Amino acid sequence: MWTWEDIEREWLGGSRIAYTAQEAVEAFNLVERTLGRSWMKEYNSSGGGQVRGTGPTSAIVHMGLRLASLEGIAGPDDLIARIKRTDVSAMAELTAIHLLRRDLPSEQRKRLGWRPSYAESPMKMRLRRWSAGFASSARWRAW
Repeated sequence: MWTWEDIEREWLGGSRIAYTAQEAVEAFNLVERTLGRSWMKEYNSSGGGQVRGTGPTSAIVHMGLRLASLEGIAGPDDLIARIKRTDVSAMAELTAIHLLRRDLPSEQRKRLGWRPSYAESPMKMRLRRWSAGFASSARWRAW
């Protein structure tokens, strides 16, 4: 389990990031639980040495924020496995999901009736409409 002090010591090395300590700690812990510590180490290792600073630290926090967008999505295991293999298309899919969901609180996503899910092909993301009235709503017309 990561603490802010661990992140400052092992990753930042005196640098600062534009995220709060709480955001960073939550993101680091989510990335470690989901992708593993060895996956994280790739972001601050180069040529056998450890790289510290804003870049690798922010990359992990940003990954954690994007991974949090998978909450409540049906069948994310294949996507996560592809992310672990550093599949560029998987990163793009994760970013798309994050962009679709980031501004909607969990409660509102349920009320609006949309949930991203994966089709049989891992490259296809589709949106399923769960409420009949959503397509005629003002929010839908804005999309």
